[in-house]
Amino acid sequence: MVHVALTRKYRPQTFDEVVGQEHVTTTLKNAITQGRISHAYLFAGSRGVGKTTTARILAKALNCAEGPSPSPCGKCAICEEIANSTSVDVYEIDGASNRGIDEVRGLRENVKYAPSRGRYKIYIIDEVHMLTTEAFNALLKTLEEPPQHVVFILATTQPHKVVPTILSRCQRFDFRRLSDEDLLERIAFIAREEGIKIEKEAALLITRRADGSIRDAESILDQLASYSTNSIQKGDVISVLGICEPESYFELVDTFTKSDTKRSLEIVNEVAERGHDLHYFVVGLVEHLRVLLMVKLMAETGETRSLTKTERAKFEAQASSLYPEDIVRMLNIGCRLEVEMRKSIHPRSAVEATFVRLSRLGSSVSLHDLLRRIERLETLRGELTIDEVKGGWSRMVESVRSENPVLASQLEKAEVLELEGDRLMLGVSRALDRQMKEPHLDDRLGDVERLFAEQFGRQVKIHILAEEGSAEPARSRSMDETIVKKVFEIFNGEIDEGR
Repeated sequence: MVHVALTRKYRPQTFDEVVGQEHVTTTLKNAITQGRISHAYLFAGSRGVGKTTTARILAKALNCAEGPSPSPCGKCAICEEIANSTSVDVYEIDGASNRGIDEVRGLRENVKYAPSRGRYKIYIIDEVHMLTTEAFNALLKTLEEPPQHVVFILATTQPHKVVPTILSRCQRFDFRRLSDEDLLERIAFIAREEGIKIEKEAALLITRRADGSIRDAESILDQLASYSTNSIQKGDVISVLGICEPESYFELVDTFTKSDTKRSLEIVNEVAERGHDLHYFVVGLVEHLRVLLMVKLMAETGETRSLTKTERAKFEAQASSLYPEDIVRMLNIGCRLEVEMRKSIHPRSAVEATFVRLSRLGSSVSLHDLLRRIERLETLRGELTIDEVKGGWSRMVESVRSENPVLASQLEKAEVLELEGDRLMLGVSRALDRQMKEPHLDDRLGDVERLFAEQFGRQVKIHILAEEGSAEPARSRSMDETIVKKVFEIFNGEIDEGR
């Protein structure tokens, strides 16, 4: 027997069989029941969501031998002819290949004649936005003064390209992309009817690749049914469609948050070597980030509702370590990359450059956290004592150790002597003083002063006082200098350099 594609075999034949477009089918059924039939309709929406199928059902509803009826019988000769695309009163025109003014002029001449068998002559013009400006102008005249026996159904994936004068003369219906739940239900229904066993995770991968298109989902299922002899497994979908394991996206986002540039580039190389399409890989990353954001914000969408418990747990674990702002930044960059790849002659280079950037973004800091830090610093400012500095000095040294172990070991041997205003005096041995006066000392002390401010909430200028041996002579000298200074102030004295 000749195999019939699933998209044709399971094409809806009534309004009630159309999936996910109840807002359209309900309106059309009521209009037919009430006799409020328009002379022109515009069906707008993305590919594979049922625009042409609904147009054919509308044609049957209008011309059925038992109609006009919102529920055409599907058994009369007229219904069968429309279903088989052989009706002499229903014209299906491809706007992409019949886009010139000559074709539209021929259409204008033809509409004058009455239908042969049905009540209406119905013109279904697919991808109507492809018509030329001259063709649109020629069609406009017919739409302005159409014969009573003519109905136009214009279908398009890009309604913004249809001229406003045409739009204003049509009843517009916007077809929605199907949700994951609708697609999963449709896949399960067809699988039962065809005796196909399919894993839930495999069905989920099919719905995500279909991206809201029921036609794409049915075509993929048909392809996989030919590939798998017993049942369709998750691995089968990955092999046939050339898509990446969902775990790859979790690891990739982790490389961004951990600033692991090397690993992020290795993942790009692995994807390319396995023969996966980099464009689809980036699309998958964008979708992963979108779901991650929804899970982070606890927003229920079709994608989040279709997650398995295991998948949701993974998303929640990854989202817990990220601010929403971090995810949004990555998502925006990923969306720009997806657009850039369509135009780039070196898509892999674009991916690699973007992943390097993503792995070096750093983490966001919320305004609330910044205000708390400022409040803490303001609380500590002005209340700091020398005893507090001595008590927290070891913690200060450990903070330095994470950035500069050598400097930390030097500070560990220093002793806090005095805190006067914004001047912090440290006592060290002469040998340690020479080590600390190696190149870039100012940079080192600058780091210490910065970490001191974070630790104690106060800006200071660090001064080093050194003597031979241990830090004890340095402390004595510091104390002596302080006493001498006080004496000079009391007696208004000065040093006699000649003695």
